[in-house]
Amino acid sequence: MPDKSRDYTAQVVWGSLLALAAATVISTTAQAAPPGFCHKYAKAAVHQNHRNIIKGCGYSGWRWHAWYQGHYKWCRSTSKGFARSERVNRFILLKQCW
Repeated sequence: MPDKSRDYTAQVVWGSLLALAAATVISTTAQAAPPGFCHKYAKAAVHQNHRNIIKGCGYSGWRWHAWYQGHYKWCRSTSKGFARSERVNRFILLKQCW
């Protein structure tokens, strides 16, 4: 005779894991910055890096490069608010250099 309580427990555990996985996917997608915003973000980041070079500011690192796809992919992996703050941070650093 099968153990019904054990089958029920397995169903509850698997159901909970599936619900958690679905919630994770939904929350990650909901927080990701939208493609149109990220296109503008990446264009601005590349332009800001160009200004960095032209003005001789000397900034470098992950924030300062001319790889559009890199900026775009990063933007799509984070929230719109965080991406916006990165753009503002670069702007502030450039203003300090000028």
